[in-house]
Amino acid sequence: MDYIKTSSDDTRIFFISSSSDTETILKEVSPLSKVIAIYLFDNLKQITITPKESIAKVHDPYSDLQSLSNQLSQEYKRYKSDSQMSVSIFSREKNEKTVRDLNKENSRFLWLQLLVDILIKIPYNDQTKDEMLHECKIAYKDDKPAQKAIEEFDKNYKSSEALLVYTQDSFLYRLFNQALRTENIDFLFIFRFFLADMYNQLQQLHSEQFSINPKYTGKTFILYRGQNMKLSEFSHIKDNVGGLLSVNTFFSTTEDFQIAMLYSGFDDKDRPPELISVIFEIEIDLIHPVTKKPFASIAHLSKIPHEREVLFSVGSIFRIFNAEYIGTSEGYWHVKMKLVDNDDDLNELRNELESQYCHNSHMCNLGSALIAMGDYKRAERYFRMLLEYLSERHSSIGPIYGSLGLICSKKGNYQEALESYEQALKYLTRIKINDERENISQIYAHIATAYHGLGKPDLALKYLSMATDTDSSPDSLSYIYNQTAMTYRDQGDYCAALEYFQKTLHIEEEILKRSNYHPLLATMYNNIGEIYIRLGDDENSFKHLQRALDIRLKGTVSTHTDLAAIYNNLGLIYSRKNELKKALEMFEKALEIDTQTFDGNHESLALSHNNIATIYQQAANLSKALYHAETGLRIFHRSQARDNASLLVPHQCNLASIQYELGNNSKALNMAQKALKNQLGYLPESHESISETYHLLSKICIQKGDLPNALEYLEKSVDIARISILPKNKFKFEGLELELELLKKNGFNSGRTLSHMQCAPDQPDLQDRCIRQSIEKLELTSTDNILERINSLNTLISVNSRQGNFQMAMKYFEDATLLYAQNRSSDMLLQRKVEESMVSIFFSGSRVYYRQNNWTMSLEILKKSLDFALKQEQNSLLPEIYNAMGLSFAHQFDNCMAIHYFELAVNTAKKTLPDDHPNLQRYRYQLQQLKP
Repeated sequence: MDYIKTSSDDTRIFFISSSSDTETILKEVSPLSKVIAIYLFDNLKQITITPKESIAKVHDPYSDLQSLSNQLSQEYKRYKSDSQMSVSIFSREKNEKTVRDLNKENSRFLWLQLLVDILIKIPYNDQTKDEMLHECKIAYKDDKPAQKAIEEFDKNYKSSEALLVYTQDSFLYRLFNQALRTENIDFLFIFRFFLADMYNQLQQLHSEQFSINPKYTGKTFILYRGQNMKLSEFSHIKDNVGGLLSVNTFFSTTEDFQIAMLYSGFDDKDRPPELISVIFEIEIDLIHPVTKKPFASIAHLSKIPHEREVLFSVGSIFRIFNAEYIGTSEGYWHVKMKLVDNDDDLNELRNELESQYCHNSHMCNLGSALIAMGDYKRAERYFRMLLEYLSERHSSIGPIYGSLGLICSKKGNYQEALESYEQALKYLTRIKINDERENISQIYAHIATAYHGLGKPDLALKYLSMATDTDSSPDSLSYIYNQTAMTYRDQGDYCAALEYFQKTLHIEEEILKRSNYHPLLATMYNNIGEIYIRLGDDENSFKHLQRALDIRLKGTVSTHTDLAAIYNNLGLIYSRKNELKKALEMFEKALEIDTQTFDGNHESLALSHNNIATIYQQAANLSKALYHAETGLRIFHRSQARDNASLLVPHQCNLASIQYELGNNSKALNMAQKALKNQLGYLPESHESISETYHLLSKICIQKGDLPNALEYLEKSVDIARISILPKNKFKFEGLELELELLKKNGFNSGRTLSHMQCAPDQPDLQDRCIRQSIEKLELTSTDNILERINSLNTLISVNSRQGNFQMAMKYFEDATLLYAQNRSSDMLLQRKVEESMVSIFFSGSRVYYRQNNWTMSLEILKKSLDFALKQEQNSLLPEIYNAMGLSFAHQFDNCMAIHYFELAVNTAKKTLPDDHPNLQRYRYQLQQLKP
């Protein structure tokens, strides 16, 4: 028991008991996951098992050693066969799979093959073998026969005997296949010399058997493989007929159908119920042979030559043609497949990646591919191992330090990145073995990226200029233009940023001729999509982001941080369209990916939290909004990007806005002023973002009762908006302008937003402007945008009521309530936001009756407004609703109820308004009239 419990997690045990106390042993052994089968040897027929101990793992007792040995042999063969097969599926039916599941499979399908191809080409020597044997000795430290076998291997192994060693059930076979099945790249790297030897010998045999002296003739060659599979695993194959199957191990088959049937265990009465028998029939086209992944007969090397074994190389790809259940008495599944080179859609991308990472035997290729996968931890581990392995004068040392700098930069460790880049430059400029201009240019560009991350745009532009001067090849210019665009983007010059991003895309597509699914294209389309978001062009933004997502889902791994960036940008689009559920889903996906990749101090994590906060704020869930906004800002301050004002300001503005809605005016004002100070340091004074911050400051001052500063801030907001907003968004500008005029005329009665305003009772021209603007906006608003339509209708109710157009006001009120009733959203976040707007609708509707002295109807509708308001975490209209109810009860001479609601108005307003605020003074005045 001690041995079983202390053995490694991947150990699998066939347990044999001949003890008369078997029941006691079974209670201890059967629950252990490492024990896969239990055999009872009972030649004296003394063992008894109670029914409750007759579990699936336990086989019926055997009375002679020969039958037990035969069963053990068959069981071991089946286990060995079953455990060999690890597959990836690439489905053509993309629309029938969830994005996440499909993405995981497709990325494994493509990138595992690429990594294995790189490992095969990496040069190796005796030291490589010593490293592998060292790991083997550690794995088998308590296994004396295995230790002896390792010593013999060390003395006698020849590269030409790799397949012979593999066919034996040796220490190497078990560890090697385990690394392949689990896709453990770290372990495969250690075994790379044996992987390369196997591949090369298989390639040689393939040439001999199919080209030089063909052993097989005819048009096709049929092979078989039989094995047990879990139904859940097999369903993935059965459900993807027409798709591709890539085998992630060396894949054993036979020319003999009966041998395959034997391995399938179709007649095994002891087969566990969760397993099914599967026969794979594989067709190989001998007229147009596939040569990328070699296969060959190894029967002459096998201890069991009559099994006529044919071995396929790791990464072999098959098209699944059919999966049919053969309903004989035993029953099995028959799967027909054909060996192919690759999928047409991915072939171009795979060829390009092979050209990029496999065209030579460069030591850095594996690490570079891991970086491209977003696997920064393993990439860093690999490059640091190379630094220990290579001499200081090796030509790869400079690029290795450059790659380590890139990894640090990707992880947000910009200072460490700069240190690595300095080391890279030292080696690249000192060791003049090759023309290093392209590498040096890339290092300068990467240094610019690090300074960009640190919020030092001037230094970033300086190094980009140095990069351009050093090398102007298309590859270099593409990266330089991209980084230049990002610098302009963060300085608020979106048109210049768009120009440079489009230049980059042109180089990648038209000059470098990237494949349609190359990851770099996804980056370009995402960057352009983000700029269109900032320019307010949602249609172009969505088009580019969808293209970026399509590329990423097909060509990269599901945990790639660039995929998180796309999700964040798509979330912004859905947020602007008031599709809050979809927006939150995108932001949460981004947060999930970044959490898996980065430590807790990366600015990307902060961004996702901040974006999630905006959704909860829109949905009036202010406690969750505050949590995510504060979490985001806290993470950002811990990141190395903390001095990057362009990344800090969105956190500050968002938190200020949430604190404002919570009525925490001092905190809101302080944070908004910090944001404004930062904006004025890196944005042009006429930038739209500065106008929005001035507008926020104005609203905060109104809520604080500071009318002079509120007017000053709003005037600055309108002045800037005239330059930055009016040319592209007339409605937004006119709304700001109208808000300023109303604030000047009405003071604090202008309320928080246009939809809440008491529109200038003595200024019919302003009221008419409100009506015209709202009608025009209503006509242009999509019928699907329920929230915007309700807000426009609310303004029309309020202004028409003010003008005494009660019939029109009631028409708009009925339109709004009908719109709400007919469009209840399953998106709970959006529904909460709509319900927040309905507070205003019912309040405005009640005012129509109030102004006609219909106190009863006014109260009835105010109660509906109150019901909606009380569902909200905090609603700014709540004290006004209480005050209006107090007034209606007072008009009905119900002073007791009137006092009750006036007191509620005062007590509620005191939570958010200063003592000298005009609205609070008004509520107190009403109360004092009835309760001196």
